[in-house]
Amino acid sequence: ALELLTRALVLEPNNHLITFRAGLLYVDLLDLERAESMFVRTLEINSRYRSALYNLGALFYHQRRYQEAVSKLERLSELYPSYLDGVHMLGDAYMQSKQPGKARLAYELVLSQDPDHLVSLHNLGVVKADSGEFGEAVEIFSRCLELDPTHKGANRHLEQAKRQLRLQHSQAN
Repeated sequence: ALELLTRALVLEPNNHLITFRAGLLYVDLLDLERAESMFVRTLEINSRYRSALYNLGALFYHQRRYQEAVSKLERLSELYPSYLDGVHMLGDAYMQSKQPGKARLAYELVLSQDPDHLVSLHNLGVVKADSGEFGEAVEIFSRCLELDPTHKGANRHLEQAKRQLRLQHSQAN
């Protein structure tokens, strides 16, 4: 497959579909430097290509290059706000780059289009708990458990948020 793509790249170096598929192949081969290069080349050819924006953002995210991930995923979300996987990953990249307010907005955007998006719902609960909004966090984690009673993160975070809420109430009295 790599040999065929290499030949195709020589014949059609400005074909964004070929450069993108080469990027995917390099990801499969764990050659992330070449994968990044191919995704970047794809975006040079077609700056609006959704799959390249998403995969480059994901590549940066998984390499813990969160600011670079934010840059690509913001562009993706501007162009394709209904592409929920991209908006959700943008929220995660915001969280990792210590921007909880922006993460909240991203998760809320996902939930406005898919109220049962379990991972965004859970992550919004984490944002709320981290910002001291324990009552809302309890409601959100409870909703997560309605959707998936076995969700370990929601169970754990629900108990933590309930403890914090009780503590908050006892200190107020």
